[in-house]
Amino acid sequence: MADSYNCILQILEFQREATAEAGTDGNTIKITAHGLGGGDFIVNTTRRATSQSSAERGGRKVTFTDVNTLEVVGADITGMTEGDTIRLYSFIDRTEYLRAGSLSITKRAGGENEASFQIKSTYEAPSAFAYVYGGFSNQYLKETDEYNQTGDSWSSKTDMPDPARNDLTASTIGSKGYIYCGNDASRLKDCDEYTASSNSWSSKTDMPDPARNSANGTTILEKGYIFGGFDGGYINDNDEYDQTGNSWASKTNVSDTRMQSGVITIDDKGYLAYGWDSGLRRKTMFEYNSISNSWASKTDGPDPTRRNLAASTINSKGYVYAGFQSGTTAYKDCDEYTASSDSWSSKTDMPDPTRYILAASTVNAKGYVYGGYVSSNYADCDEYDQTGDSWASKTDMIVAKRNLVASTI
Repeated sequence: MADSYNCILQILEFQREATAEAGTDGNTIKITAHGLGGGDFIVNTTRRATSQSSAERGGRKVTFTDVNTLEVVGADITGMTEGDTIRLYSFIDRTEYLRAGSLSITKRAGGENEASFQIKSTYEAPSAFAYVYGGFSNQYLKETDEYNQTGDSWSSKTDMPDPARNDLTASTIGSKGYIYCGNDASRLKDCDEYTASSNSWSSKTDMPDPARNSANGTTILEKGYIFGGFDGGYINDNDEYDQTGNSWASKTNVSDTRMQSGVITIDDKGYLAYGWDSGLRRKTMFEYNSISNSWASKTDGPDPTRRNLAASTINSKGYVYAGFQSGTTAYKDCDEYTASSDSWSSKTDMPDPTRYILAASTVNAKGYVYGGYVSSNYADCDEYDQTGDSWASKTDMIVAKRNLVASTI
């Protein structure tokens, strides 16, 4: 499971304040950004329907330098009117604070017509907290435990809703944590939401059939995605969760059946690596483009083939950690994936012990791995420093456990 919240770092929403003509094919909205710093952005235009639902359009990746101009053209703005929005999704390192900048926007509709926009939401300070959910010790668990990076300390939070479970998956959407599916001696399709600010849980719409465990969850462009899993057989389902509507939609299936994989989000795409399929360990990698709803094969991960690994994203690089082969053979490998070059490189091994069925997340540009198992459950919490390619052991979790998941809020 990847902690993908760190990939969607800032949402700038620009909402038309003044009246302006509706967009038609061929019109252009020009956005000039000053002083925002460099970084890659995904741009979507959104039209508000009368039902208050919204439909995303566009979805082009652009790069802003200190001063740059983006044009959103043609069908991207067809039917836009007052109150519609344009969103920029930024993928700049969470540890960098974007400088406040001015924006001037011109909407052309048969001539130069000015439209005024305002910033509706701004960059927030990086989170310093990770959360681990559920798992198994000598029984199924429903604990929620918070890790404070600044104090290197753990505290117990409100338990997850029943049932206690392991083999679940998780992701963060906006400022909320989500857990999906799992196993409590029977397979589940639950979806539950955690609000850290109030330390409270609420149950959401169940995932589509089938109930499953050992699935692979991440977040891409403010939507949750669950890839594959096990429902008594290996599956390749791809289900999308819309937080705004509390609803699910089935998307293009994964290119192959897969469970117990590592999943990461880099910029606007999801990546599914390694895992277990039809009794075989894999090292293949698939890329999911949520905008085109399509899959593509990418470069295989380094040996060894493995399953029950963990993964996270640090500064637009994907990392996979540890994993399992068979019997008591587990690993402590740390491998880095660079999407721009579709390439892998091996990094410094994790600290002992070797382990699998562990969890991982990213907090303020540091990778963390939690728990795991080989012959016994572990409470280890280890921190990866990307800059120095080095590891440091941190305060152990409250309870040794395996088959847990984690996210950063």
